[in-house]
Amino acid sequence: MHMMTNRFWGRWAIIGLSAAAGAAMLASGCSEEANQSYLETGVIKLREGNHEAAIRLLEKALQADPRSSSAYCNLGIAQWELGQNQRAIDSLTRAAELAQDDSRPLEFLGYVCIEDKKWKEARKAFEQADKRCPVTPRIITCRALAEYHAGEFRQAVPYLKKALELDRNYAPALYNLGVLYRGRPETRVEAIRCFKEFLQVATRMPEDQTASEAHQKRVAAARAFIESPSKPAGGPGAPSAAGKTGAADAAPPKGGEPAKTAMENPAPAVNPTPPEAGKAAEPAKPPEAARA
Repeated sequence: MHMMTNRFWGRWAIIGLSAAAGAAMLASGCSEEANQSYLETGVIKLREGNHEAAIRLLEKALQADPRSSSAYCNLGIAQWELGQNQRAIDSLTRAAELAQDDSRPLEFLGYVCIEDKKWKEARKAFEQADKRCPVTPRIITCRALAEYHAGEFRQAVPYLKKALELDRNYAPALYNLGVLYRGRPETRVEAIRCFKEFLQVATRMPEDQTASEAHQKRVAAARAFIESPSKPAGGPGAPSAAGKTGAADAAPPKGGEPAKTAMENPAPAVNPTPPEAGKAAEPAKPPEAARA
């Protein structure tokens, strides 16, 4: 598995979709109990990081119930973890078709498309997710990320501002807006304001979201930028040595190493955490709201 350069906020989400289509069983002679057993064990293996075993079990779950949206979505996550991006796209697309009242398969689909530099597809996935879910800063920030990774920095800023209108303390939007502002002298004051607000929010975040090395790097990088001399730092929107616009690595996080970031520059843009399906991650459990 290739090395990732960023991390999500918080923990990985193992999906338990609640769509009626995902609960339907085809008349194939397979018992619902067998499907649930494969699915639940597959989810356990996925949580443990045994992605190959998870794929085998989830594929058996789909043999028992070809319309299990939960199995398709978790299969897509496992395939993505192993770098099988096209298979992940196919699985997550199918999950989104079966679970038409759930935004999460589309959110994961958007992240995979960003990694594959399929900007149009990423934008479409996040746009559809936005339509399925009540307006949330999480998905709006996802839309900003799609624009950001496509090099459309000016399009990303309004989305991040909208996310902050919904939740003034939404840490991913604050940090990302600071990243976008940091590279231009005329927006340096705004970048400092965003990073200061991010640091204030960070002191109130749950411990499970602040203990990671990646989070500590963001905090340190934000402080370093605030304390640095008044000169433009390299980053999104700032000219590189070749005279081209710099951009963060497009690869979204999947549990790999945190970004190796010079202390004088903030880390690359932060991806917001997709919503978790609950601690038990039971396949039939309705989705819960994402934690901030």
